[in-house]
Amino acid sequence: MASILKTTPKNHQKIFFSFHKFSFILLDDPFLGLTPKDVNRLCNTFRQIRSYGVTLFLAGQHVRRILRVATKSFLLEEGKITLAGSGEQLMGHPHLRETLFGIVAESGIEIPG
Repeated sequence: MASILKTTPKNHQKIFFSFHKFSFILLDDPFLGLTPKDVNRLCNTFRQIRSYGVTLFLAGQHVRRILRVATKSFLLEEGKITLAGSGEQLMGHPHLRETLFGIVAESGIEIPG
């Protein structure tokens, strides 16, 4: 993934053209080990890939980052979908906040964006 981030804009066109061959891409922990600057660049890359009609399946520990780029999101618990919606909807959902972030809704604690 880091090699995609270091290519020139002209090479991005070649890379994105190759995504036309795929209907979906599955990535596990795509932000792992990246600098904040590279994370932002990768999020922009994901948006560009999506604009080609490619579905991205992202899984990982950086839930906030994933939800920020997600158009559809799912919370899986014990192999079952327990929540579904847009990234924005799930980010504000009390069950997700408690399950993943350990924040109980009644606490009044806000998750920093």
